[in-house]
Amino acid sequence: MGFRYYSTYKAQFLGLTGWVRNCDDGSVEMEVQGEPELISDLIHYLDRQRFVRIDRMDEEEEDLQTETSFREVWW
Repeated sequence: MGFRYYSTYKAQFLGLTGWVRNCDDGSVEMEVQGEPELISDLIHYLDRQRFVRIDRMDEEEEDLQTETSFREVWW
């Protein structure tokens, strides 16, 4: 179990929406929608997981794409 698993589990538990995926360069990309405090809770949760390592995190705001759940994507 790793980043995508823990991200999906916790984001769904917190009621966040969006997606997470592996990138070709080995990094992981995630888009999260929800209350800022809950997004912060997700990030702190991930940072405390034994099999997850966050070396760098870039943050940017984007136009809202309405999501109905949080899921792993493969595109």
